[in-house]
Amino acid sequence: MLSNLWAKIRPVLQFKVRRWHTSMRGWTEQNARVFVNCETDIWYWALAEFLSDLQSYFCSWTHNIPLPGFICNIKGHWDKDDPEYLASFGDWFGDDLGGLWHGYICDPCLEFVWKHKSHDEAEFELTLDEARKKFAHDPEQYQWVEKSIEERKRWDAESLAEIRAAYRSGEMTRERALEKLSFVFSDLEDDQLLEILDKQGE
Repeated sequence: MLSNLWAKIRPVLQFKVRRWHTSMRGWTEQNARVFVNCETDIWYWALAEFLSDLQSYFCSWTHNIPLPGFICNIKGHWDKDDPEYLASFGDWFGDDLGGLWHGYICDPCLEFVWKHKSHDEAEFELTLDEARKKFAHDPEQYQWVEKSIEERKRWDAESLAEIRAAYRSGEMTRERALEKLSFVFSDLEDDQLLEILDKQGE
């Protein structure tokens, strides 16, 4: 009896929602790709993803909340893969609340939801120029990609300025500066990173 009841209720409780959405890969105008995806998920996983996306906006906002200096200056062995590596709290986690929020709240929530999502029914890959033409009637579908690229450019420039200033003042060793630059500009070779670090007049 219960199995028959469940068989009748289950389709109602687990009805699926089909959605089209866009995602992106790459951080420059040249290598950015816009993906157009069609997904079919049980409604509660679709709702969970929507709520996770909402909290990601709060995650971005937390980068505006600086951590106190005494916390940023705490030295510790934060890297589980390299227990001997000694770094300050600020160097490892960042000097604002955003790094902690993203690493321990935002990212785990998103990963949990993504593990339970269905695979895409269909996916189309477009360059940014192709997306502009394809969605000329609905610019919102690609404008968020343009905004993300611009925000990344500003973040790269700010990070580069901070690393250069710390290196030139003697607060950061050359090796540490190159290590941090390799994180910011992960697509560049070592000789290119050296050139950026030593560039004068900026």
